[in-house]
Parts: sequence; C-alpha cells; structure tokens
Amino acid sequence: QEHLAPNLTLSALDVFHPGLSMGRRREAQALEQAVETYDIRLKSLGAKAAQLSGGNQQKLLLAKVLLTDPSVVIIDEPTRGIDIANKAQIYAFIQELVAKGKACIVISSEMQELIGICDRILVMREGRITGEVSGAEMTESNVAVLATSGPKPGPKAKGGTKWLS
Repeated sequence: QEHLAPNLTLSALDVFHPGLSMGRRREAQALEQAVETYDIRLKSLGAKAAQLSGGNQQKLLLAKVLLTDPSVVIIDEPTRGIDIANKAQIYAFIQELVAKGKACIVISSEMQELIGICDRILVMREGRITGEVSGAEMTESNVAVLATSGPKPGPKAKGGTKWLS
C-alpha cells in the first residue's frame, strides 16, 4: 500500500536519495514524468499502487525498471490481465526500448504476443530450451510443435525451425 512516488523510485535510490537526504521533490518530478511518458492513469499523484488498474500497474512497473537505465530488460507476462488498449501501449514501449538499443527478453504464455513483438522465440519445455524460431518460421504451429514435442535430433527440422538438443 505504498504511495506511487517512492514505489517508482525505489530501484534508483542512489539517484533520488543520495546520502541521507530525502529527495521528495525529485521523486514527485519522476512520478509526473512517468505518468506523462507512460500514460499512467490515476486519480491523483497521491494514489497508491494497489489502487491502479492492472494496466496502469504494469506501466508503473515498466517505468520503475527503466529509471535505472538497464541495457537488458526481462519482462515476464507483460500484458496478462490487462485490457487491449493497455496491451498496445505496453507493446509500443517494448518496441521503443529495442529501438533505443536495449535488449528485451519477453516471457509470455501468449503465442500471438510473442510472435507480434519478438525477433525470435526460444521455446522451453520442462526447463530446457527445445528450439528456436525466427522470421517467417515464427508461426503458432511451429512454436506449438517445439513446445509439445521436445528436442529432435539434427541441427534443423524441415522448414528451417531449429531443434536444439
């Protein structure tokens, strides 16, 4: 039940709370910037994270991670339980990150989501990578085969899908 500004800046304490000083003004500015940049919809800047919709919580979390300016971002189920409009915004934010040279690893159980936003898909089954698809080979059927069949012998299966063993 934490207020939004400290929630947002927690991962970047060195920036917002240098030494023992409390950078409340800088936290508030960061929150205002995140609300504008990521279109986070809230009733007031004094709201708590738990009061936000699922989509706005996801956007707040993304803003929180990006405050640290990481070169690699791992995003787990970025759109689970959120509406279509927020999904489109999350996808656009991920594409912007990639355009800025950031590496994004997206973990999702939604095949269409992965096919729509990824350059390549590594499929895992029982804790092991069973294969990789990219380009025109990124189809639901190829991903489903890799997810259910497990590894096959040989470097490539018919159609260019890579089977890993």
